[in-house]
Amino acid sequence: MALEKGVEIGQITITSDGQASLPDFDGSGNLRGLNIGTCMSLYDCVVDAVLEDGVTIADAIRVVTENPAKILKLSAKGQLSVGKDADIVMMNQQTLEINSVIAMGQIMVKDGEAVVKGTFEK
Repeated sequence: MALEKGVEIGQITITSDGQASLPDFDGSGNLRGLNIGTCMSLYDCVVDAVLEDGVTIADAIRVVTENPAKILKLSAKGQLSVGKDADIVMMNQQTLEINSVIAMGQIMVKDGEAVVKGTFEK
């Protein structure tokens, strides 16, 4: 909606605070209530933006990586370049299914399967 209203892509962010509240809106934009966010919330937003709303992959990724990092002044985050933290999500270009994730220098997801699990996962 922001792009349709002419907001410049560098001014748009989509962020998450992990497992906190997640607003749930109906088709008219009315708040229905709050759900609990999941670790997949940002991913789902990117996929929906690309596959349902026609946003380019580059712009959809930028609003969850580069833009928030700049606004929050996280100079080591947001871009793949020398001297920055390189957390990488590799996806199928057509389906946007996650193939691999590298974070903190470690393979976390390989061939679509979690290799490293969190404290509360089996």
